Amino acid sequence: MQIAKALGAKVITTASPAHTELLQKLGIDQIIDYHTTAVADVVSTVDAVF
Repeated sequence: MQIAKALGAKVITTASPAHTELLQKLGIDQIIDYHTTAVADVVSTVDAVF
């Protein structure tokens, strides 16, 4: 994630609420709580998935 951000990518990831603060500090653009939200419900167009 950090490399992708450094290269200028918009980064979207899934995580539990316990990890949200760390991911925000890393500059992640969108954090999806996989306990409550299906990724397909909020992300529709991406260039790559890892």
